Amino acid sequence: MQAGFWLATDHPAVTPGPISQNCAGCGAAGQLLANFCSRCGQDLRGAAGGLPAHTQLQESWSQPEDDPIECLLGNHALLAALRQTGQVDLWNPYQSARLQRLPIPANVEAAALIDNLLVTIRQDQVEALHLTPALRQDSCRFDRNVRFQTPGPIASPLASNARSLAWIAGSELLCQQVSPAGLKPAWRQPWKGSCQSLAWNEQGLWALQKSHLTLHSESSGEPLLRLELPGAALALSLQGTDIWVCGDQGELWLYHSGVLQRNWPGRGETCFSFATSPHHVIQCSGRRLRVLHQRSGRQHLLEIPQPCVLPPVLGPQWAVLVSYEGMVYQLALDQEQPRVSQARRPFSSFEPIMIRPVVAGPRLFLAGPEGQLAGWLL
Repeated sequence: MQAGFWLATDHPAVTPGPISQNCAGCGAAGQLLANFCSRCGQDLRGAAGGLPAHTQLQESWSQPEDDPIECLLGNHALLAALRQTGQVDLWNPYQSARLQRLPIPANVEAAALIDNLLVTIRQDQVEALHLTPALRQDSCRFDRNVRFQTPGPIASPLASNARSLAWIAGSELLCQQVSPAGLKPAWRQPWKGSCQSLAWNEQGLWALQKSHLTLHSESSGEPLLRLELPGAALALSLQGTDIWVCGDQGELWLYHSGVLQRNWPGRGETCFSFATSPHHVIQCSGRRLRVLHQRSGRQHLLEIPQPCVLPPVLGPQWAVLVSYEGMVYQLALDQEQPRVSQARRPFSSFEPIMIRPVVAGPRLFLAGPEGQLAGWLL
């Protein structure tokens, strides 16, 4: 099945909207022969019958409006929605059914979902919650949950793989080993300065700071490599052994086969986020999106009606971006020229969306500004 938001095997033909209509999203009148509203970007084709009624964009769930979601996590079997009031909703992403609601610390600063282990961090307090006993209604097995204190408050994103969880705590780089019994200390190394990104691959743990990139041993944390960067770094993304680094002004560097290359000089405009797949790199500079095809080296510029600052989610030949105002854009990347194939507003609220969508099981999920959830089939 082709990746996208459709339930049907193939994407249906796209038909334009009527000659003139009002936008259902913002009320703008006189949208002449338009597929998308010129003011807010709302998809106008649904009103004209261009989109089938069974599109998964209509599959959504409403949650209490006074209980916002502060973090959304997903893996192959679970979706976890962490709420500000100190609860986590566990969903089955295959059946779109809520399984459990469990208590967790309120106002967590970082979280990770590793198989059925949920790790939350607030300041220097870490809690690891085993979800299997709760999902199986087996209360006698909750004694495997772990709580501990770190040397200092969290000062970086979390980086996890199947075996390890790492982050900066105060002035130390910490690594916890993930096991069936929960978390246990693996190693710690001294750390100076800030940390933009942390990420694992088969080579070890990569740590990005503003001016350099370091590689640490997974077994001991010892530094193995240090690379000075030509400019100020924004974020890091790994594709196997290819290490992509995005600069503040849209520069793009690739560390490959022991060589740091400068692939893209940037355009002198602020870059807010970026993401990579095995085939593409997408950078978000507000309303301007830059798409790089890795194999051919071709670069394309797209402009969308509303600015996007969150990192996009990339599939094999598609990408999904969420604007600050709540529009969801799907890009088709299967042709030479990338294009917007869909644009929809899943929530009625115009409050900003600050949580990146996540993939869980066969679906993509987005948290609304008032505690709602929306899900689409990929």
